[in-house]
Amino acid sequence: MLGKSKNLPRYLYHATSVCNQESIEERGLISSFGEVYASESRDDCLAFMGFRLLGHFHFTKKGDAPVYVEHDRLLVYQIDTKETIKSKWEVGTDHNAAFFGNATSWVHLGSIGREAISGVTEFAPQQKV
Repeated sequence: MLGKSKNLPRYLYHATSVCNQESIEERGLISSFGEVYASESRDDCLAFMGFRLLGHFHFTKKGDAPVYVEHDRLLVYQIDTKETIKSKWEVGTDHNAAFFGNATSWVHLGSIGREAISGVTEFAPQQKV
């Protein structure tokens, strides 16, 4: 349920690694552990998650040991909240807002359908000199 002190923005943003692109474009944003996280700007989204998404473990087959994979780019999906059920959004408490420049995280309870995705932006980190 939305807190009275914060209005749901028209657009929110969800960062993910490129390995999830095909699934998202086919099925939308599938919740992990019952929730989908988003933020109010692309920059906030990358600040919250960018460090985790460039390198992480992949499970290739059920029962196999995980394999660490590094990615060279990230995707940020724009979510049109008017295409979602407003009552499923709440202000997140998973991030320390002060640490992230007072950025607000949002939580959607359950998956978000493909129809709510209104755009995608690709980001590649700066190359090392």
